[in-house]
Amino acid sequence: MWSVFGYEDVNVPGGWNISTEPQQLISSLMTLGAFLSSSMAGPISGVMSRRMTIWAAGVLCIVPNVIMMATTKIAGLYAGRLLLDIANGVFMTLTVQGASGAV
Repeated sequence: MWSVFGYEDVNVPGGWNISTEPQQLISSLMTLGAFLSSSMAGPISGVMSRRMTIWAAGVLCIVPNVIMMATTKIAGLYAGRLLLDIANGVFMTLTVQGASGAV
């Protein structure tokens, strides 16, 4: 039996088929991923160039989305969320850097 996350389930106390603890961890991975990638984005863009780093982050956004859509395990959601937010941290760091005029 496949397990699909995120649908309403009247048999679960919270009303959803995923309990609150995994939901909290999935949300917390956003902060962790953004923290990790924001500290790495500058040095990586110095080697690859800012534009190529943003392109790589764009490609990195596709992979975790596919993982999260296809997974039947909670670990897949965790890994996908962490990778997605690593890419988001790169976007936030490098687009702010570019918008401010810094190179």
